[in-house]
Amino acid sequence: DQIMVESFAREENFRRFTRKRSFKRYGQTVSSRPVRKIDSAVWITDDWSKGYYHWLADVLPRLVAASHLLRDSKLLLPARFRDSEVVDVSLTRFGISNFEFVENSENVRANRLYLPVHAAESGEFDPATIQEVRRILTHGVAASGLPARCIYISRSHAKRRKIINEDEVLVVLKDFGFETIFAEDFSFVEQIRLFASASRLVSIHGAGLANMLFMPPGGRILELRKNGDRAENCFADLACALCYEFDYLTCPAVNDADAPYIADLVVDTQSLREQLGLFLQRL
Repeated sequence: DQIMVESFAREENFRRFTRKRSFKRYGQTVSSRPVRKIDSAVWITDDWSKGYYHWLADVLPRLVAASHLLRDSKLLLPARFRDSEVVDVSLTRFGISNFEFVENSENVRANRLYLPVHAAESGEFDPATIQEVRRILTHGVAASGLPARCIYISRSHAKRRKIINEDEVLVVLKDFGFETIFAEDFSFVEQIRLFASASRLVSIHGAGLANMLFMPPGGRILELRKNGDRAENCFADLACALCYEFDYLTCPAVNDADAPYIADLVVDTQSLREQLGLFLQRL
């Protein structure tokens, strides 16, 4: 038995896990669980898959790659995905009914186990694969409201990674015809429908930007991101793979020591106004 690197979003995560002091104890605990045997199975999740962005951007491309195997093999998912609406809707839209959950208290031993590799490292994309994910998830979805909506996703209800001066930002956005939404107020199906009617999307760096996946061709994305961040380019890469135009506005962090994926930001509203002017000229 061995732990496969494909069970982790990145190779560095795998190396970090195997270096932990608790790694040996983890192996002993796992080996003591009762075993359920199965003939043939497919495994597509990793250590980051529970997150909204990572399910859409990392797991579903692997499902595209493995879908032909599910005629004769069962899809196995960790038990923590059982109550996820995003997972349930995704599997339904992919036409996957042959799946089971693996409980935390058991081991499953498959005579044949298919473990599809990532189409690209987490944060990078194979255009054909992620476009196929978009096609499947949006197939038959009627857009919500008028076409060409301009949407701003607020994180003001979140614990971290917020716009501190959002009241000022909202004034500017309203002047340019943007409506403000809170993604957590919408079901997954409602989010698909909502963003299928959007042509412009603005938000701070975070999972909400993954909703660009549901926008029609010709969309344009503006990401508000921390000054000096040259590493967190996953949304720029996603936009490129989906053939959208992408801009970003760098903003100072309240605490400059915070990583880009947790930092609260302050937006220069004059710079935002200027960038939005260019942003909307291309409608």
